[in-house]
Amino acid sequence: MKIYEPANIRNIALLGHTGTGKTTLAETLLFNAKSINRRGTVEDRNTVSDYHELEQERANSIFSVPMYLEYKNKKINIIDSPGFDDYIGEAISAAYAADVGVITLNSQNGIEVGTDNLWEQCKKMDKPVCFVINKIDVEQAKFDENIDLLKNRFGGSATIIQYPTKVGAQFHAIIDLLSMSMFDYKSEGGHGEKKDIPADEIEKAENLRNELIESIAETNEDLMNKYLETEALDDSDIINGLKN
Repeated sequence: MKIYEPANIRNIALLGHTGTGKTTLAETLLFNAKSINRRGTVEDRNTVSDYHELEQERANSIFSVPMYLEYKNKKINIIDSPGFDDYIGEAISAAYAADVGVITLNSQNGIEVGTDNLWEQCKKMDKPVCFVINKIDVEQAKFDENIDLLKNRFGGSATIIQYPTKVGAQFHAIIDLLSMSMFDYKSEGGHGEKKDIPADEIEKAENLRNELIESIAETNEDLMNKYLETEALDDSDIINGLKN
């Protein structure tokens, strides 16, 4: 068994209201990292994390389940937690064990009761939170509206790192503001084909990247001074500032 140094281990907890796609996200992460060779679905009752017969019977997570994958020589431990309030103790335990809470939202429904509850729990634990707006390929999917909701409910530090070029049935690509690239996805998923940002998206991407950099600079006096002097930050400043 491969041994990982502590510096090369990351622990994340998938949290969120029931039906926001946590188990499907976990399955996709494992599949893209080649930890599994076929991607199961909740509907087919063959996902890695929903292995218990009760979960398969109900098509819902009941227990928090640890999994792991390797990415860029880092071991990433993933804990898929249940979304029903009846099992919130499982989700709280998962958050305690993790370095970061990844809170998923159903793009059709936005912020739900479970979102608020898990945000409050992460705040109590002083855990950083990453929001994933999920299910953006379905009808009535909303992205910009959910970003506004997140900012209004949880504060302006909720800042976009990636955004879709289109939502709903037209979804096929995301813009990554760290690499300033577009990733075009085929229907089967995978890592996506890296492309240049289309001309009609450049202005929006640059504005959102500036918002991201400003948000990062505000967390550190040295970064803020550098940003005020140069109106820019190096890539290493952005990555390290984002981690901090």
